[in-house]
Amino acid sequence: MENRILRLPATVESVERAVEDAGAGKVVLVERDGRTVAAVVSHAMALAGEEALLAAADAGDRARGLRLIAELGADMPTVRLNVLRRELAR
Repeated sequence: MENRILRLPATVESVERAVEDAGAGKVVLVERDGRTVAAVVSHAMALAGEEALLAAADAGDRARGLRLIAELGADMPTVRLNVLRRELAR
């Protein structure tokens, strides 16, 4: 995958080119004061990235939950969520 850099401040033409390049599958890194601050990517790449981040977060949440259950021990009493909600609503 080919990457290129868009330095800020940018001209309208350079931003338009960045959008076109992103649509063609390139990653355009946006720099300000020599630091990368953002990227221009295609819509499909952005969606894939968002889904990957959400999946990773979900997997992390599940792993933390399983660790907590293991730490609390198997002899711990449990309550169904709907029962707990009713009790909390009182």
